[in-house]
Amino acid sequence: MNLDLFVFLPMIGFALWTVLAHVIGFVFEGNFYNLSQWAPWILLAAYPLYRWTQYPGSRHALPQPSPPLTGSVDWYHLGVAVSLIALFEYSFSYFPNNRLYLFWGGAIFFLGREWLASCRDDGVPVLAPQSITKRDAFFLFILTLLVTGIILNIVRPDSDDQYYSNLSVMTVDNPHRPLLSWNNLVWTAEPSRWTPVDRVPTWELLVAWVASLLNLEPITVSHLVLGPMCAAWVVLVQGALLRHLVPRDWLSVLPVVIFLLFALGGEIRGSHSVLSFVQIHFGKAVLVSAVLPLLLLLGLRFSMTGDRCNWVLMLLGGIAATGASSSGLFLAPLTIGVGLLANWQPTLPFTKRVLLGLLASSYPLFLGVSLQYSMIQFMTSIAWSAYSLEDNFRRVFGNGPHMWLYLFGSIGSWTLVTDRRVRRTLLGLSIVIVAILLNPWVQPIFVSYLTGPTTTWRINLIIPLPILGALVIVYFSGLIARNVHAIPPLHSFLLVSVLLPLMFVRSWRTFWSTPFALALVIFLLLMMDPWLGRIKQKAIYVVAMISFLASAAHLFMGEMRRMAAISAPRTHWEWAALKVPADVLPLARRVVDLAPDNRSALLPAEMAPWVPVFRNHPRLTTNSIDYLQQIERYLEPEGVQRRTMLYQYISGRERPGVDVQKFMSDSIRLYQIGIIVVTPGNPWREEIENILRTLHWKKNEEQGHSFWVQPS
Repeated sequence: MNLDLFVFLPMIGFALWTVLAHVIGFVFEGNFYNLSQWAPWILLAAYPLYRWTQYPGSRHALPQPSPPLTGSVDWYHLGVAVSLIALFEYSFSYFPNNRLYLFWGGAIFFLGREWLASCRDDGVPVLAPQSITKRDAFFLFILTLLVTGIILNIVRPDSDDQYYSNLSVMTVDNPHRPLLSWNNLVWTAEPSRWTPVDRVPTWELLVAWVASLLNLEPITVSHLVLGPMCAAWVVLVQGALLRHLVPRDWLSVLPVVIFLLFALGGEIRGSHSVLSFVQIHFGKAVLVSAVLPLLLLLGLRFSMTGDRCNWVLMLLGGIAATGASSSGLFLAPLTIGVGLLANWQPTLPFTKRVLLGLLASSYPLFLGVSLQYSMIQFMTSIAWSAYSLEDNFRRVFGNGPHMWLYLFGSIGSWTLVTDRRVRRTLLGLSIVIVAILLNPWVQPIFVSYLTGPTTTWRINLIIPLPILGALVIVYFSGLIARNVHAIPPLHSFLLVSVLLPLMFVRSWRTFWSTPFALALVIFLLLMMDPWLGRIKQKAIYVVAMISFLASAAHLFMGEMRRMAAISAPRTHWEWAALKVPADVLPLARRVVDLAPDNRSALLPAEMAPWVPVFRNHPRLTTNSIDYLQQIERYLEPEGVQRRTMLYQYISGRERPGVDVQKFMSDSIRLYQIGIIVVTPGNPWREEIENILRTLHWKKNEEQGHSFWVQPS
């Protein structure tokens, strides 16, 4: 089976789309209509370009699979890695401001010493991926289908939709305006314009184009079409990277990677888990979960072969990264560099290959320089108090067991591997991660010249933490069970079935009454009794699949029922539903239907984020206080203060300390307000409605909410 077709073809297609959108938007100041006319012809070139990158010489450029060079677990270095994590965690009482420096110094000495020793071992060839069998393909298909189904049906609202979906809505509703040339989210007398860097991402334009083709709302395309498709792509990409890192054990590691991406989805605010399946319909999630792993894979491959087709794919991957998110301008070159340096040897041929590979990141580098990083000018105007070295670290790595797992994976996963070729690659990856990405002396340079103080934490997203953490779990499980390289692939399903409830279990009595108990018993028997390990593989596979699917279904159904019992559940299960609060969705649509043309809307906090996601919506007086501060330069004098008072008043949070009657009348005239929504719980509801009655506004009722519309 040719997995590369499903892994690289979406990347190539999106890269071509991004080039087209940038040429039309930046060079010709074109519009969405022009983009829609050219898009089909450009996208048709994706498959021939993919075929060119797979020419016969390139297919055999990687070394062929060879027998494993088996060694033993490196117990000494494993112990040192654990000691370094303990140093990081427990030095807070003694060195609260310097423990990252202490940890970094110990880690760089520990890894550097071993890396120098590995450079002298020239007799270890690079391990190549093996072909995928039909059994492997079926395994991958089941896992992909499971993930896609969960993403399609699990609902977790995210207010970021008001920004990203509104970009697609604005594009579809105004096809003859220059691409992303203005912002229709909040009403301003002078249209607020995007900075050049804000116009770099093209993901929202792709959503708009698909929505126009299918005649659907952009948010429907984002949540129910492209979101599940990207979730399936993420599974395939993670599998492709694992096939390169651990060619013989990738099937064992992949289910655990997916488990970590789901299980830690709400625990760490800036983690790979949040920026993957939780927000997979956003371009920034596609960047972190799919494009960056692909760039890392291509960097590793090019450092091995120097093949020109890998170089072209790296170039296209860098372009795709800029289209997914403006963060790709700096994340793409860094990721390519990490992949190239992980296999670097201090020789002239290797160095030339690395320098040539770095040229593949020329597109995001050229684009960033030509735009003069206008966003950095804004970010660096923020006080350096917004920057914290340790906060940036914990925002991605988390705290407690999550941090310990990911930190050990970053510096010590290679110690558990017995194949010397796999160990060399993982060791090289660890030394680059510590030397560059976790270097406390390099981070301030990133802040000053690359990211700004508030987004420096995104540098840590380059590290494939879910993969490194999964390697630790799988190899350590195999080590405990039978002292083998890793647990078998079929056992990995059972392992995940056992691990799932440990994230949510509330009583062991409940645990033993679920399918998890069956999974645990079977897993322990298979791991401890060699005779059971000789049972026919098909029988084990069937048991593993049934146990895994039953455990997953029980977990999600039970968790959804529990969350439905509490007020205002954030996450719930609903068949093929938009990721929008169910009680707010009809109200937001009602606002769009009732709003007069060319008038703004004054909405409470719980409704304001969701009206802009629908087509032909009215612009808002206020959507959030933070956003008002970002566009303050486009507002009238003291605009932030007046709009904030309106927002707090209509949301029932704070009453203005002025003449309310005059305040409301002046605001309606100043902001051309045509519709106001008053919630049932607003303590000043009667006062607001009396004011609107004196202005002869018309009242509509919907689920207890009052929709007041200005007469035409």
